[in-house]
Amino acid sequence: MVNITIDQIRMIMDKKSNIRNMSVVAHVDDGKSTLTNSLVSKAGIIVSTRAGETPFWWWTLCRVYASRRRPFYGRMLPSGSSRCLMNKMDRGLLELQLEPEELDLTLQCIVEKVNVIISTNGNTVIGTLGFGSSLHSWDFPLKQFGDKYFDPAASKFSKSATAADGKELPRTFSQLILDPIFKIFDAIMNFKNEETAKLIDKLDIKAVMCRWLPARDTLHQVITSHLPSPVTAVFSGIVSTGQKVRIMGPNYTPGKKEHLYLKPIQRTILMMGHYIKPIEDVHCGNIVGLVGVDQFLVKTGTITTFEHAHNLKVMKFSFSPMVHIAVEVKNPADLPKLVEGSKRLKSDPVMSYREMVSEESNQLCLSQSPNKHNRLYMKVRPFPEGLTEDIDKGDVSCCQGAEDPGPVPAREIWCIGPYGTRPNILVDVTKGVQYFNVIKNSIVAGFQWTTKEGALCEEHMRGSGIDIHDIALHADTIHRGGGQIIPTARRVLYASAHTAQPRLMEPIYLVSNTGGQGFLKCVFDHWQFLLVGPFDRSNRPCQAVAETRKRKRLEGNIPLLNNFLDKL
Repeated sequence: MVNITIDQIRMIMDKKSNIRNMSVVAHVDDGKSTLTNSLVSKAGIIVSTRAGETPFWWWTLCRVYASRRRPFYGRMLPSGSSRCLMNKMDRGLLELQLEPEELDLTLQCIVEKVNVIISTNGNTVIGTLGFGSSLHSWDFPLKQFGDKYFDPAASKFSKSATAADGKELPRTFSQLILDPIFKIFDAIMNFKNEETAKLIDKLDIKAVMCRWLPARDTLHQVITSHLPSPVTAVFSGIVSTGQKVRIMGPNYTPGKKEHLYLKPIQRTILMMGHYIKPIEDVHCGNIVGLVGVDQFLVKTGTITTFEHAHNLKVMKFSFSPMVHIAVEVKNPADLPKLVEGSKRLKSDPVMSYREMVSEESNQLCLSQSPNKHNRLYMKVRPFPEGLTEDIDKGDVSCCQGAEDPGPVPAREIWCIGPYGTRPNILVDVTKGVQYFNVIKNSIVAGFQWTTKEGALCEEHMRGSGIDIHDIALHADTIHRGGGQIIPTARRVLYASAHTAQPRLMEPIYLVSNTGGQGFLKCVFDHWQFLLVGPFDRSNRPCQAVAETRKRKRLEGNIPLLNNFLDKL
């Protein structure tokens, strides 16, 4: 049972500076569940002697996702606040039976590879390295891990591997860290009773490694020291039972009533392992469970009490799950609930495409605003070969100068979009247009909207340059507001894409196969251009467009050019 009461937890939850939210990221079978069980045992939720055996987290996650009335809200940690743990050191000692120097070099090689990956995004020397074995529940942190050597004769540390008398010195990590651990393992595994008894009497413990280097205390110390206070699911204010809130789905558009629900929160609950406790209210900075909102949200959404609030950006999940778990109900009477939850969670395989144009628009496209007082003229053209890839790699940016600017000066580039991917450019090629800067933000908003939801099946556009050729605006400000310009910009961009031979691009993955107990790994490599147009119903691109539009609940056929193109 938990060591503290619900009232004590409620008092602690008000101390925002002491809150730490964490996530454990690792590959399959790397010991994530076993490691986190050490923290759970410190809280008293499970017995400490079974911290390496009880599959606590799997049981909890299955219960959370299968329960229809108890949605769970998590959060993402900043990538810069992390701690690297070298797990399963016991296998190097017991199975591989490495020598201290060999294990030292193996760990050093792993650390160097990790540092290469994170060196571009953060400081690699911040004391967040740890070593241990989650199965045996021991772990220890290390602030320094480098080429240091200790000379016992001189009683000092140095960077030289040779002592003053010419003797070779072992690395400090091997001498001061690994040697004591190897001695304990050797004494216990080889039944050296005299040495084992001396160690146990000296340390006054029974489970030597677990009590000598307890993983739960080490993890608690590192999380407290290195993880920041959270910017969490409750961003500001207080959420309480019975509070009336605005529930905005992932497809909610500010100003509209679609995907917007005004409902009260039935209950506010706190999840403590296997136990779910009701709580009156929760302050910002905490993770909380809300009962009564699950019928309006499936995965992602925004809950607020502010009338003019904008919904948060939907989280993107780039990788497919690699672990499959079989679940069953203990009570057969709960089987209908499991079936209902499975229907809510199931999803057919989804392929993410990109939309592009294969040639420049064959005509100057015109669209009029709903009030017929404003006109926009645009064309779209494909990027030169290699430019899109350079933008993705960061070799080219909108703030970068060029020795040869070419026919389009950088000042005429208005923006790059859509937000987050940026492989499309909006360019101003007009001359002598009045009131142009007044509607610039509206045109940019329409550009971002269109490049995020393309003309074929509302997938992201890629590698397209949109040129604004001319604009005719009404002299009165009230007739050229955002409500008139934004949808007009979207329509003229769709018309331009239709007249430029639109095509689909499919992702190509680099696959590597390993034998034995290895796993199949897929890494994104590049986007492949589909040569055939999407308008012939007998080819694969047309079928892909139809399936994508059906999944997004759009009209079955691609809208015709006449729906977007206007005539004078």
